Amino acid sequence: MRDAYDAWKELNPGHGQQAAQATAVFRSWHEHGPSYGQLCSTLGWPPKLREFVVQQLLADGWLAENESVPWTLRPGDTAAAHGILLRPTPRSNVPTE
Repeated sequence: MRDAYDAWKELNPGHGQQAAQATAVFRSWHEHGPSYGQLCSTLGWPPKLREFVVQQLLADGWLAENESVPWTLRPGDTAAAHGILLRPTPRSNVPTE
């Protein structure tokens, strides 16, 4: 699996930044993050590598998640250092009483 990932990674420079941006956009539209499958499908990444690719992006800090809650992929600390941040959703700007 590692060899397949390394070969894919060589053909996909900037995939960490691309993934972080995609999760931020997805969250702004859906008010929750994408699943691993949704992220990889959106970006056209191979389904057989999705678990490995996303785990590497989590380890590298491009993505973050809350493991106890599904649909939580979001930009991580590395993404934030590159200016990729979550924007407030319209619903989160509504005052509550």
